[in-house]
Amino acid sequence: MDGPRDDTRRPRALGRRRLLGGVATVGVGALSGCLGVLTGDEPARFSASAATVPDATVDETGYGHQRTEEVPVTRTYEVGGQSRDVEAVNVVAEYERAVEIPVVGRFRAALFAVLATPQVEVLGRSFNPVGEMSTDELVAMVQQRYDTIRDLRRESERRVTVLGEETRATRYAGTALLLAGEVRVDVYLTVTEAVAADGDFVLGVAAYPQVLDDRDEVTAMVQAVTH
Repeated sequence: MDGPRDDTRRPRALGRRRLLGGVATVGVGALSGCLGVLTGDEPARFSASAATVPDATVDETGYGHQRTEEVPVTRTYEVGGQSRDVEAVNVVAEYERAVEIPVVGRFRAALFAVLATPQVEVLGRSFNPVGEMSTDELVAMVQQRYDTIRDLRRESERRVTVLGEETRATRYAGTALLLAGEVRVDVYLTVTEAVAADGDFVLGVAAYPQVLDDRDEVTAMVQAVTH
């Protein structure tokens, strides 16, 4: 006899590889043209430490921890006629919450992720521009890589405290394509500006349908991040 059927589905548009993957590549993807000081024959490797949300906060907000994983991204740069491989090992902690979407059904469609990306310091200078990027710039980079979330427009802005540092969290309104583009759902996307922490930059990203206004939950998750 078959076991109980799990009716909670994962929407393809808000899946980890579609949205969070775009954020995970921001760090090293933004480095192009900034690493001319790197020299040597071996690949240059920079690794981040994990930033996560405590279990107590995850439980209180109704989210569930899905995974924490390393996301290595390698780029080759040409400097003075010579090439050099640079690898940045980002760490992404991912959390999900099931949502009942009218007509469509129940999905694990509320997502929250914390990205830690290495500062990439050489001779005391940081070459990872993520620390200086605005939320508009971060969102633009995500959209360049993944087009399943569309028509984003700035909706609101607030100050939050991440790892003891006050920073900006911006919420954008837009639409997401579910079920291979067959269904459109109004969504919110919230992105924080990065804060510096022990040689890394840390930022939070959340996406959820507008029928579930998770503003308070997202704020609680962001402000509880540890590194």
